[in-house]
Amino acid sequence: MALSDLAGIARIQGRFADALATDQEARNLFLLCGDQPGVAQCDLSLAATALAQGHLAEVESCLERARQMIVTMSHPALADAAQHAQAWHDLATGQITRAAAQFHVQIADAQAAHDSWRVTRALRGLAAALDRQGESHRALAILTDVRQMLHEDTDRAVQEAQIDTALGWAALHADDLDIAIAHWHASLRVAHQALAYPLIVEILDGMAGVLLAQQQPDRAARLLGAAAALTDHLGITRWPVDRPAYEQQITPCRAALGDAAFTEAWAVGQRWTLDEAVAAALEGISA
Repeated sequence: MALSDLAGIARIQGRFADALATDQEARNLFLLCGDQPGVAQCDLSLAATALAQGHLAEVESCLERARQMIVTMSHPALADAAQHAQAWHDLATGQITRAAAQFHVQIADAQAAHDSWRVTRALRGLAAALDRQGESHRALAILTDVRQMLHEDTDRAVQEAQIDTALGWAALHADDLDIAIAHWHASLRVAHQALAYPLIVEILDGMAGVLLAQQQPDRAARLLGAAAALTDHLGITRWPVDRPAYEQQITPCRAALGDAAFTEAWAVGQRWTLDEAVAAALEGISA
């Protein structure tokens, strides 16, 4: 297995230190060999790990190094990958319209090149931007198509779980709790089995939103506490674009329970093991 594959697995599982160390080791080897494409690819992988952590200044630093390397050579695939990474960085920092425009361009370019993998990659980005722009129904339609377009490969189950997680959020924002629950139940089981901790955080936050919509603020606060504990453990910083929506879950939950009861429920969730948190998310939630 290539070092880049090992870094990707570590990133999915939230083992960010391992992912960074693996990519840095590979980058040093490529530097010694004078392999410029390899160095640039490592910088893009380092940027992906920083993005997953929410360390956006580091993302920009890694992307700038990659761009400086890419501009000295003719490598369209790496240039496209850098543009895609930049679009995600723009989305994370709240430049949603700019990110959506970049994803649209990437979709058109990939379609012209008959590159279905690049098309699905850019469509996932566009759906993320649309959902954050309030166009959740469009995001749902795009992600449903993307899920059917996935290539057969070794990590298909994790890719499906990632898309199901995004579908869950789009469905929640579209007030379709049945669809959100179905997608999150499916993705949570896969994420738990794959030890994909960052994905589990997203799902726990989302399921808390379902419980809040179902007028179960006590259970919602427990899940939010569990997600916060896991977030702290992983060293993840929430993207600026997502912080207002996160606060919109915390505030009504606290208001419904009162400060003391909210703090107590939150603390219960923070003490849960991963298995307990997953069981709580799956237990008895129905629309």
